[in-house]
Amino acid sequence: MDTCFTEIDASEVKDGFPKFYDERGRFFDIIHTGYPIGFVGIRPLGLKNCEDCELEVFIFKHYRNSLSKGTVLATLDLPKPLGFKKCWMKTTRRTVVKLLNSMGKYGIIPLGLIDKKHVFVREFL
Repeated sequence: MDTCFTEIDASEVKDGFPKFYDERGRFFDIIHTGYPIGFVGIRPLGLKNCEDCELEVFIFKHYRNSLSKGTVLATLDLPKPLGFKKCWMKTTRRTVVKLLNSMGKYGIIPLGLIDKKHVFVREFL
């Protein structure tokens, strides 16, 4: 596989991207063909033993228009091996909304708008 994930220390995210940081989150560099192209944050939505998480992704500007389907799917699959059963995603970015709306066959379900953000969910079977 051309895409892999390396867990990074949360303090790196807190220092460099404080709006992305959450004390309960786990953060991973997205490595594609040997190069870091961004990072992903996975945050449990509830308290202890929560099976739902929020997935947030940041792709470095240089790579935003060149993501492969494999990289996108690998990133969307990341919460499953971490033990989550359901993954929630929110966005206001038009291109991300278009992408996620087109991924119904991969289990991405659009739920509508909440607080002016498009909300999507994916359940892992």
